[in-house]
Formats: sequence, C-alpha cells, structure tokens
Amino acid sequence: MALERRPGLFKNVTNLHLKMVIIKDLDPFSMFPALDKLTLLYCPLNTHIGNVLNVNGLRLSELIISSNNHHQRVNLTTPKLRYFEYRGVNFPQLTTHDLPILDTAVVDYNGFSQEKIVFDHVLMLFNALCNAKSLTVFSSVVHILSLFSDELVNRRTPFRDLKCLKLDFSDQYFFEQGPCKMWSESIKLVQGAKAYLLQNSHDVQFTIRFVCSPRMVPMHKVNFDAKSEYDMIQNYKVLQDVFNKLKITKDMSIRESLMKAEKALKLSQRKDWYKILGVSKSASISEIKRSYKKLALHWHLDKNVDNREEAEKNRKQVLISYLSQVVVILLSIQVLCGRKLWDGNGGNNHAIEYYNETHYPLAVKLGTITSDLEGAGVFSYPEDESVTNPLLADHLAFFGIDFSSLQKVHDCKKMCTLEKRGNIYIITLTGDDDHRLNPTLLDSLIAAVHRIRSETTTPSALITTAHGKFFSNGYDLAWSQSDPERHILMSSKLRLLVRDLISLPMPTLAAVTGHASAGGFILAQAHDYVLMRKDRGFLYMSELDIKLVVPDWFVKLLKSKIGSPALRDVVLRAEKVTAEAAVARGIIYSAHNSAEETVKAAIGLAEALVMRNWDGHVYGRNRKVLLGDVLPALDFDETVEDVAHANVVSSKL
Repeated sequence: MALERRPGLFKNVTNLHLKMVIIKDLDPFSMFPALDKLTLLYCPLNTHIGNVLNVNGLRLSELIISSNNHHQRVNLTTPKLRYFEYRGVNFPQLTTHDLPILDTAVVDYNGFSQEKIVFDHVLMLFNALCNAKSLTVFSSVVHILSLFSDELVNRRTPFRDLKCLKLDFSDQYFFEQGPCKMWSESIKLVQGAKAYLLQNSHDVQFTIRFVCSPRMVPMHKVNFDAKSEYDMIQNYKVLQDVFNKLKITKDMSIRESLMKAEKALKLSQRKDWYKILGVSKSASISEIKRSYKKLALHWHLDKNVDNREEAEKNRKQVLISYLSQVVVILLSIQVLCGRKLWDGNGGNNHAIEYYNETHYPLAVKLGTITSDLEGAGVFSYPEDESVTNPLLADHLAFFGIDFSSLQKVHDCKKMCTLEKRGNIYIITLTGDDDHRLNPTLLDSLIAAVHRIRSETTTPSALITTAHGKFFSNGYDLAWSQSDPERHILMSSKLRLLVRDLISLPMPTLAAVTGHASAGGFILAQAHDYVLMRKDRGFLYMSELDIKLVVPDWFVKLLKSKIGSPALRDVVLRAEKVTAEAAVARGIIYSAHNSAEETVKAAIGLAEALVMRNWDGHVYGRNRKVLLGDVLPALDFDETVEDVAHANVVSSKL
C-alpha cells in the first residue's frame, strides 16, 4: 500500500478495512490520525521494508490481523487499543509501548508446525497482551500449549487479572471426531492451559465452545480431574444438559457415551469373583473347585457359631464366585450362530458344531437383548432343552453385558453413504425422499467429510450426489418451525458443513441429479464444480416465495459463484433454473442427459483433476483465499428467527 502523503487527506477516516493489499510503507497508518478501527486481512509486506509491520494509531481502539506471513514482527504504538485479534500461520513477535486499557484479546493459529519455537512465540505474544481482561484462544493454540505442558507448569502467566477466559474448540482441530470424543479430548487439553492462564486471576468467567453446540458450555460444572471413562460421567451430563436445552434429540452420541461411562462405573463396582476365590483368571475347573471347597469349609456355619452373619455373607459370595467362573469356562467365551432351520432360515449351525467338537454343554442364547432378558436363556445341548439359570444377569455382567439399560431399536437407517473409488470419494444422499437438511442428515454429511479429511494422504477428489428426484430440498422447515432453536441448530450445522467443504484439501464436485432448492442449492454451490442432469430438476432459491429473508452468508457464497444478472434472477425473482439455462448463465459447470450420465461425467472430471497431482493443502488454502468473503459470514446467521413466519407448504418444488 503506497498512499500519497498529502497533509489532511485521510484525517477523517475512522474505519479502515484492507484485504490482500501489499503494504510498502514503513509507517503506513500514521496518515490516519482519527483511525479508530483497523482490519488487515492477508496483507503481505513488501520485501524492501523488511518483515516489520508498524501500526501507529493514537486513537486506535480495535485492531484485527489475519496473516499468512510466516515470520512477522508487529510494532504497536496504540495506547488506546481495547480489542486485539490475531489469526495466522505463525505467532507474531509483538512489540508494544504498553497497552494499558486493553480489554479483549483473541488468538488463533492456522499453521501446521508443532515445534518448540511456536510454543515460545505464543508465550511471547501473551506477554505483550498481559493487560487483557478477556482472552479467547482457539483449540489449535491450546493444543500447542498442551504439547509442552511439562514446561508450562514452571512458567508464570503474564496475565495480571483475567476476568473472562474463553476456549473455542469449534474450529478444524477436532472435526474428524464425534462430539463426545472431542468433548473428552478438549477437557484433557484444557487442564494445563487453564491452570497456566489463570494463575493470577480470581472470580473468572470460564467457558468453552465446541463444534457440536452453537452455545457456550458452563465450565464450572466440569470435572477437570477426570482420568477414566466413568470419571467423565459428570462431564457428559453437562453436555447432555446443553443438548436438552437446545432440544437436540436426534444426536444420540452424548446419551450413548453417558450410558457407556455409567456402565463402566457400575462394572468397576462389581466384585472380583476370582479374587474372592483366590485363583487366577486362567485357573482350570479343578483348581476353582478345590479353592471353592476349601473356602466353603472355612466359612461353614458350624465352624463360625459366634460369627454366623459374616460367615453366611462370605459363604454366599464364595458360591456365586464359584458358579460365575464355572460358567465362564463352560461358555469358553465364544460368540456363535444358532441352528439352521429346515427352510434355510436361521443361523449356520456354528454353535452346535462347536459343541460337537469341544463337548462344552451349555450355551447362552441372547436373541434380541432387552432389559427383561425376554430373548435370552441358557440351552443345554446334551439335554437338547433350555435350562434355568437364576444368576444369568450376573453371569453375563461378568462379560460386560449389562441388560438393565438395553432396549430394542426401530427405524434405523443411513442418511448417506461414503464410497471410495481409487482416489475419488463419493458421498451419496440415500433414499427417495427430498433429503431435507435436518440435523441428522447434516451430522451424517459432516461425519463423512471428516472421515475423508482424516484418511486422505494422496491427491484426491470428492463428489456429492443423491438418490431420487431431489438433490436436496433445503432446510427441514416443518421440523424446525415449532421452535426457533431448531432452526438455529440446522443453520449452525449447515454452516459448519460448508466451512468443512471450503477447507477440504481436494477438489469438490456436486453431481446434482434432481431438484436443489434453497439450502440444497447452497450445498451444491459450496462445491468447486456443479454438474446437473438435463431431464429433471431445477435450481431454486425459494426464500422469496416462502417469506424468508436470504441469509447474508447464502448471498456471499452465491456472489462468489454466480454473476450479477443471474444472481438477481435467482434471489430476487426466485426463478427455477433448468440445467441448460444454468450452464448458459454460468451458474453450473455442465449439464447431462440423465442422473447416471451426470455422475459418470463427475467421476471423469474428478479423475482428470486428481491426475493434476496438486498439493491438497495448497488447493484448500487457495480456495479459502478465493472465498475469503464467505468464511467470516459463516460465523453468524441473522435470519434464524424468521422460520416461524415461513410458508412451509409452498416450499416444496
């Protein structure tokens, strides 16, 4: 940036926003004496001025920097600075002439290095921001701190009196993990960072934000000393409370993890029958029998006349221990199929073949496992009959099978499938419905994209397509209309999915094999290439017809993909655009005669792109630069309350 230094030319400028502007001046902002807010997005420094950014602003109160420079020095002369935000591939060497009234600092790290020098740089940055009253750091920063937790223990925090600490785990670091796994890992990472940052602070408002919830989680209820899974019960309950408040009923991962942790606690409280009998877990039946007889004789009531109550209790424990271990050995811990029926149905005879080979006489028939053990029983092969075992629940609990919380599950189905053909991943929205973007479908898509991200090691490409006459008919408004919180949830998940697609390190293609309406249209446009069938389907932004305001982030994404006249017709005329018309207007890449030909063409294009052998991370970062206006808009949806006024009936194509 080389601006003419004419006296008074910029004296009234209070807000300056620069994006991808080369800074060529050693002191570029001194000519803006009234500057109050400064935003610098990916602004490189000219080589002749070195790698030093000087920011002189006596009235500057807000400074936001997003940088791709790997080694940058920032000199601040900003005595009235209240808000400082830095996001970059490295931490800057920040030199300040004191920031006496700094109120809020936000720090994010977009780099890949985990070397010790990065840890040193983040601590140097914290030293410069020591007067901040509120600090927000993202998971990538917390991760860097956790890598050197042993050294962090011996460091003194520079922050003098933080009043608010926010740890944001909603970025890319945990995207490949489910919400509970991420919740557990985030708590482990938080422990050291929290202790370091809050050494000098009291009465702090401490919160953490993570990907599966658009709201903050109350950290005062979290057990940071949790070591084992059952210690995490309290933490899962905190997360469950958040889900309940948001009325998230379809995501079962929290409930399942809570049940698993409670089961682990229950099992940990069970007695060790081997220990009671004084034998090893590899003991034979004869060894167990000898030990049982010895202990049974020791605790016989006739030998414990003065201690009959304790003797009776121990005698029962010894008996149960003996029976449990005998059953364990007889069962031989095999999971096998039952008999084949005369009509060819049923099992494959593995269990009876195992009996014929080993002559172990008993088998547990589980059937459909329910809490009342209705489908379970013990079968004796020598007698060819079922037999009674009143201790069946206890014996099966020995294997970790807890019937008390189990129930039959109905109507389970996949929302999408993920297929890999060579270096090409194909996500298919399954079923013949209109693929409404409800939380269940969006979670399935997000999980598929995360899996692709975690598996990719070579140049690859992603194709998203669908079965049926709809690619996607947008948000599930009928489901969300009764409660605005539901629309908030859907919006946050779709924005998360789009952010994932934008950052995915490979080319992305949408093979639109049917109608794509509203959010479904946006989902298609979030891909690099859109291919569409000619014989069926429209592209349709239905918001105007159903009395909804188009979200700002929708428009920014469409602007990055569609030219002005076509964008006007799509948004302000709610025009239903056919595939051929979309090609002519530059809305999509190509049109094809059928769904099969559309997918085939997408695979051909994907193979050609993979053959270019591009570096995926470079490709993804270039896409993020190209869509730089879209990414900040994904942080917020100002229209989520409008769903209550939508005309749901007319939203169908």
